[in-house]
Amino acid sequence: MNQEKNDTEVGTRIKQIRTALHFQQKEFAVRMGVSGPTLSEIENGKYKPGFDFLEKLSQDFEVNLHYVFFGEGEMFLGPGRRYIEKIRSRGASPEDLRKFSWYFERSSIMHYHILSAFNSKLVEDKTNIEKEVGEYNPADGK
Repeated sequence: MNQEKNDTEVGTRIKQIRTALHFQQKEFAVRMGVSGPTLSEIENGKYKPGFDFLEKLSQDFEVNLHYVFFGEGEMFLGPGRRYIEKIRSRGASPEDLRKFSWYFERSSIMHYHILSAFNSKLVEDKTNIEKEVGEYNPADGK
């Protein structure tokens, strides 16, 4: 396979990933730390994604890099697949999740209220929550 064709296919798969995550190009570019035009060039196969971009894609969204480079295997690994299914099954729109993430990352007021609500709900219904997800272990974060 020639390099130009491979670059185009990698770009196409990155676009498919962005679409599967329900991101518009501009939003995804910001999330990935690149400009909109740079993401467009990557998706069109004119630029190669850099290491930081690929690492962020893998870490933040649990994307299978083997899929990105070779088109083989699952698009998402483990919990990444569950992320997509949760969006679909719980009725939370991708826009709601993006908005939540945007405010939570930037607002100490939002941190306070979300963490307060989390702690209250955990105290109120800890037994049922732990039945659903297991007990939290601070030593390993699980």
